[in-house]
Amino acid sequence: MFCYTSHLTRLFAPIPRRNALLAQELCKPAPGASAMHFDSKYPRNFMQQLSILIWKLNCVYWRSPSCEWQWRLTSRLNMDSMLGVNLCMGSGT
Repeated sequence: MFCYTSHLTRLFAPIPRRNALLAQELCKPAPGASAMHFDSKYPRNFMQQLSILIWKLNCVYWRSPSCEWQWRLTSRLNMDSMLGVNLCMGSGT
């Protein structure tokens, strides 16, 4: 067993060193390359992200056969009311 472990240690010992050198090499930009710049922090605005999130939740959650219709109805009404409150918060004077 010791001989086998020793063989594996010698076989895989250079891998972390090689990975570290590769990481250092890849961290340096290519000559003449400019820095990356993005216009915003997120690729989509808040409403697009929210609609995608709700759509994905709908696709995954409503296909689950273990959920009862009362739980589905209750959670849907809670989500709708939270969304309605969030949308109406800034509409007052």
